[in-house]
Amino acid sequence: FDQARTSLATPGASSRADAVARYVEFHLDGLHAHHSSEDELLWPVLYERAGMSGALIRRMEEQHAGLHDALDTTGRELAAWESAPTTGRSEALAEALGTVVDRLSEHLAEEERDVVPLIPNLYGAALRLTRKSQLTEVQRARLPFGGLNATPPSGLARILMSPGPIYDPEGR
Repeated sequence: FDQARTSLATPGASSRADAVARYVEFHLDGLHAHHSSEDELLWPVLYERAGMSGALIRRMEEQHAGLHDALDTTGRELAAWESAPTTGRSEALAEALGTVVDRLSEHLAEEERDVVPLIPNLYGAALRLTRKSQLTEVQRARLPFGGLNATPPSGLARILMSPGPIYDPEGR
């Protein structure tokens, strides 16, 4: 999102409106799907099996709600900017993207600190845990997925590249 925000301030951004819009939409959709999956599938299991506190689950869900509000706002600003990429709309979209970055940074810091250490408790001590902060190095050693994905890249619908870069397999 920071990359898109920076792109809005560069000369000629309006000539790249379609490409910037597709890039931002892709990441908005991916983040929404990721957090919806956590809310639906991960938090209940961590609560049940790993001793994740109800207060921490509520905090993560509240952060997700705040992020989803910011994502919705960004989606609206993106649509307005794409239809008429004026300076004012560029500034509004950049501000919305900044809110997403700020909320996401806060959330990821807490998630890495408070949630990720609980994940091995789901399956016992034998589970090897790769932290998100380590993923760039793991993937760089064995592109694109660091040996962590069984489906070859040619069998995927697409590969999501997020900042880092971190590569995420998407669909078949």
